Amino acid sequence: KKKPAPDIFLLALKQLGLAGNDCVAIEDSRNGLLSSTGAGIPTVVTPSVYTDDQNFDEAALVIDTVSFASLEAVYELAKRKSATKSA
Repeated sequence: KKKPAPDIFLLALKQLGLAGNDCVAIEDSRNGLLSSTGAGIPTVVTPSVYTDDQNFDEAALVIDTVSFASLEAVYELAKRKSATKSA
């Protein structure tokens, strides 16, 4: 099934042998966010001009851009925010 179904993320987790909380997804749309969080993956959203009016309440973090130089920092921040939202 296509997004917002979590199937693609569940398949990736299974193939990699990971749990959802072992990683962070990066998405740019509401359907992508619903798909990744449906698989139990904390999600960072970087809205585009096409999706900036969508609801991203379930996101662990919403930021303007993801720099690959700071990807590890984004991962750690998203994990902390996700843990805070779960508590």
